[in-house]
Amino acid sequence: SMFPPGTIDVYCLSYEVGLRKPEPAMFAKLIELCGCPAENIVFVDDFAENVIGARDAGIVAIDFAGAAALRDALTANRILHPPAASPR
Repeated sequence: SMFPPGTIDVYCLSYEVGLRKPEPAMFAKLIELCGCPAENIVFVDDFAENVIGARDAGIVAIDFAGAAALRDALTANRILHPPAASPR
């Protein structure tokens, strides 16, 4: 699995909360559900306008462009640690 157990604390699906991305209210709801500062939240989406909306709300936002690129972005943002080198 890409994410170690306990990595994802909150899933917020817009249709479940009755809001639409990239409306600011959606990101305000996400911040409320997470119960932490916006800069401690990571939002991943494959639509640029949603990523921009999240960033405008102060959330760390990543434009999804595939699993490898997501892994790289999460590692660059110090959310995931790079895999350990295998012993020879």
